[in-house]
Amino acid sequence: MTRRSLRIPILLLVALALMALAAPSAGAAVKSKVTILSGEGAKFTGKVTSPKKRCRGGRTVKLFREDDSGDKDSLAGTATTTRAGVWTMDGSFMAGFYYARVLPRVIHQSGMAIRCAGDFSVRQRF
Repeated sequence: MTRRSLRIPILLLVALALMALAAPSAGAAVKSKVTILSGEGAKFTGKVTSPKKRCRGGRTVKLFREDDSGDKDSLAGTATTTRAGVWTMDGSFMAGFYYARVLPRVIHQSGMAIRCAGDFSVRQRF
């Protein structure tokens, strides 16, 4: 092979490598956001939002109460979101600072695995 005929395969390899670097990662997680909408009385409500509809429903949300003494925060309850991403939790809740956590989840759509990211809400006093 001549020098000129070697350039084409090398240029092709370089172009393919650059395209691979520019493409979004197949393993990247889809962003999810969890919020607490209300914590009045004996009920907490909130929502999980995501640009991917399938990442909203069926998600596990854990509600935590911050410990005043600096010890480990206590799990106040667990809920599962509706298809719209809404979660509710009934119980007997003490006044204090609370935050929610949505757990990461892998869903399968059209033969592809999609990773829905986890998230923590802002802590709020109720």
